[in-house]
Amino acid sequence: MTETSRTSALLSALVEATPRVRIDGDASEGPLSSRGLFAAALRALAARERNGAEGVRARLAGLAAIGLEGPDATGAPQIGNSLDAAEAAATGILARSEAQLAKSEAPLDPHQLQALCTWEADDLLSAMAECGEGGTMADEVNAERLTAYLRRYLNDDTLSVVVCSPLNGGFGKETHLFSVAGTALTGDFVMRRDMVVQLIPNACHKVAAEFAVIKAAGDAGFETPEVLWLDCEHPEIAGGDFIIMRRSRGQAGGNLFGADKAPDSTLNDQLGRVMATLHGLPPLTSLGDLTESIRADLWGVPAHVATRAYLENYLAMFRNAPHTHSPATVAIFRWLLANVPESDIVATLVHGDIGFHNMLLDEGELVAVLDWEFAHIGHPGEDLAYAFNAGGNDLDWSRVIRAYEAAGGPAIPRRHFEFFRIFMQARNAVSTNLASAKLFAGEVSDLRLLSGDFYFRPHILKSLGGMISAYQQEFGE
Repeated sequence: MTETSRTSALLSALVEATPRVRIDGDASEGPLSSRGLFAAALRALAARERNGAEGVRARLAGLAAIGLEGPDATGAPQIGNSLDAAEAAATGILARSEAQLAKSEAPLDPHQLQALCTWEADDLLSAMAECGEGGTMADEVNAERLTAYLRRYLNDDTLSVVVCSPLNGGFGKETHLFSVAGTALTGDFVMRRDMVVQLIPNACHKVAAEFAVIKAAGDAGFETPEVLWLDCEHPEIAGGDFIIMRRSRGQAGGNLFGADKAPDSTLNDQLGRVMATLHGLPPLTSLGDLTESIRADLWGVPAHVATRAYLENYLAMFRNAPHTHSPATVAIFRWLLANVPESDIVATLVHGDIGFHNMLLDEGELVAVLDWEFAHIGHPGEDLAYAFNAGGNDLDWSRVIRAYEAAGGPAIPRRHFEFFRIFMQARNAVSTNLASAKLFAGEVSDLRLLSGDFYFRPHILKSLGGMISAYQQEFGE
């Protein structure tokens, strides 16, 4: 038995054993649970060993067929016969293709771009089709440590944390719910904490910047969660910095894909008014140069100027951060930069992540918009497009828009709206890529991050190829 076949057999045995595996803290089931993604990782490794260098050659032949760099006519000299050598050569080919597309003055034509998106998505999915955060105990948030921290911070020895539990959800932050009884503080609260390893290194993905934006927007009259303090020095609880905020009433309205249940019809009006209110805030100049996309020089500029700057920064961030090489993602951003719509709309603060997963609802009422880590100065159409992408099927969108415009929001031409739908989906392609790359690099160990490459990103890329093709057919010159 060869070493390759032995490894493949062992991996197959592990795949078979996964239904009996139990992972602490993972109460969910299905393909996106930690156990489901553990099985997916094993299946991908088993497919890699079984297909060997020939499988790498077959994958790259599809790239060459699109007209981008691929193996030469014989394949062997360029790709190599060992699996490790073949994968190293393939990584080089993808890196060169990505770099060439990043430098190109002209974006790919829509048909070639759609073919590239389809190829990359199918390549990501192929491992699955073949087979029917590393923290320490010292950074664990629990009632005992949180009690010690709060007693010292608030100088109140009567204070006790009576309930403390993690809230499952997003990948970019830890969230803990806790209840306190004491003289200086009492009630229900939320801790929102940075991960030890930052998954996306831009915008307000650090809580220090997020705290500043939430507070400034709240002070300007927008309904935000009540943030109490930010702490970057917390010896009782090692690890990431955190925000402490008072827990708002209500529950999240759904997930990344829509509402948990049919929302009250009045939510359409509320959502339109809330987005118009946000976009109507005065420039929050007190924030200064907070991030690369919240800067003093961006307030008051035409929205398309801020959009272009954001796209350029996002592409540069993606290229400079450790990532899975993705020529399709780079080609998409080149297309976006070549098609930024111009208008007389002025740049505003945008939330950047408005969906049911970040809407706090109480008996149908929209109480607050949560999680401001994507906040930046940009085009109002971004928030509308993201909200439509994330929950449009559960909303009466024409009613949302009527309420938005009646409350002072600018009219967004349909062509511009469709552009921003593509823009927001492209950002998701980057986010899922960077997050899973941290796992592949061994920097974090949260198996849920595999969902980026194994499930979400392939479908995101395929949808982007189709959306851009449809856009060009309807609006192209």
